[in-house]
Amino acid sequence: MGFNTAVMLCNDELHTVAESKTFGKDLIEAVSEAYCYNKSVRVRCSNAIVLPSEHADVKRIIVVGGNDIQKSSLFLHMARSSEDALEMQILKAAADKMGYYLRKK
Repeated sequence: MGFNTAVMLCNDELHTVAESKTFGKDLIEAVSEAYCYNKSVRVRCSNAIVLPSEHADVKRIIVVGGNDIQKSSLFLHMARSSEDALEMQILKAAADKMGYYLRKK
């Protein structure tokens, strides 16, 4: 299925993206660098941040806020599913990782 890459664009800097003649090239370079070095990378000439690519089967929680983006260490390997099923799997995995059992009321 390939790989996916999460990118956060700061809306305050969208004009720099619109005016840039090299944003596409800069974005591709940042994606490659993030993947090679397994770290987040700021895209040149913009306030965009790229996370390392993940295999398309990996579902990961990504936190966006405060002009930053971070990925959690929690991830799932699962096929496509409904939003409710995905949320339940993430919740169960998070509880398990922290040493808790999850049960319905």
